[in-house]
Amino acid sequence: FFFGYWLLVPVGLVMLACHARTTHLLAICCIWASLFLPVHPRRLKSKVVHEMRHSLLTAITHGMQQVRSKVPHLPLVVVQVGAHHGMEKEDAIVWPTLKQVFAMWTKSRWPWIWLLVEPVPNNVAVLKQRLRQHKQELKGGAIIVKSVAITGDPSIKETNQTFYAVSAEIDPRTARHISGYPFPLGITQYGSFKESHVQTLLNRHVQTFNRDRQQNRTVSTFIEPILVKTLSLDWLLKTTNVEHSQVVMLMTDTEGFDCLILGAVNLSVLTPPVIFFEKTHCGPEYAKIAAKLQVLYRIHDWTLDNLCVRR
Repeated sequence: FFFGYWLLVPVGLVMLACHARTTHLLAICCIWASLFLPVHPRRLKSKVVHEMRHSLLTAITHGMQQVRSKVPHLPLVVVQVGAHHGMEKEDAIVWPTLKQVFAMWTKSRWPWIWLLVEPVPNNVAVLKQRLRQHKQELKGGAIIVKSVAITGDPSIKETNQTFYAVSAEIDPRTARHISGYPFPLGITQYGSFKESHVQTLLNRHVQTFNRDRQQNRTVSTFIEPILVKTLSLDWLLKTTNVEHSQVVMLMTDTEGFDCLILGAVNLSVLTPPVIFFEKTHCGPEYAKIAAKLQVLYRIHDWTLDNLCVRR
């Protein structure tokens, strides 16, 4: 359909070659329309994704240079909080960019660490499986997986808390329910310390499930409370022998707790060159954390996420 618009250009040029005044007018209309009609949405999406990848890659590259200038003999570190499965199949930006970054660091013989934090055991199992599947792409670096959650309370160093995860009835690998019903891929990343938040995220999917399977399940029956070890971000770094100055990028995707986690970060101690966080579920906390970050970072708003680059 959109390809047909570009045919208007040669058609218009042929018409201009004719001598009739009416034909000339039609030709001008054809060429004008070809210039102002929209680009194919797939091409537009591809262009936006390319620009996002480029922005993220540029930010990480500059961040790496800053870190190496301070601690040239220590490994470069990427911290990913709320890692889920690490290499999401539907992720067109973060994992492809990280794969490129890790390959570059390995080729340059710079030691690096990918520190992945995921509190849900079922998701950790899938994460480790995918890491094994991508071991060739990840060779040259050290991978650390921590099955913990990160607290947004700076007064807590280490504790246990109830975390609300998607029920094990849904396979984290395929997102299929034990009945065979296909939930959307990535649905098992809906986990939070707030049960109400998980209920809100799952609600429409459970409604669709009930209509399809002619059942009357409540949302709460798809949520499983689990007890998880919870650490402060500082304590996580200390227990994994990572210095603050080694962190090139801090990423968070914690379904609404991102701003609380970042709010607990002491930016005079931990100031990674790049912070990439999900802002969409932050709520009123977002304005506060954005004001805090803007002092030291340029914030690029990607609608669902923010890319923060240290000034």
